[in-house]
Amino acid sequence: PYYTINSLQTTSHIFQGPLRKSALRALGAFGNVFAIECFMDELAHKAGKDPVEFRVNHLDDKRAIACLERVKEMTAGINKGNRQGMGYSFARYKNSAS
Repeated sequence: PYYTINSLQTTSHIFQGPLRKSALRALGAFGNVFAIECFMDELAHKAGKDPVEFRVNHLDDKRAIACLERVKEMTAGINKGNRQGMGYSFARYKNSAS
């Protein structure tokens, strides 16, 4: 994960199947990013923190922080109806590419 988290433990499950292990018509990391971002939302909820603020607090990259803060600014005025929410996520492919 791109976030700085103390006591991080990761587990990798290698699948040996008939399909190649890379991108099949999209970026190869999308599944991992989806799982990480869902878990970041769960952690933010458990900590009682705003999900964007929680992400910013676990990033060291100034550009990434600026990006998330700008998204938060841009969405601040959106009125959500009953039973509606706002989803946020963050990804930086390969941690060095675009």
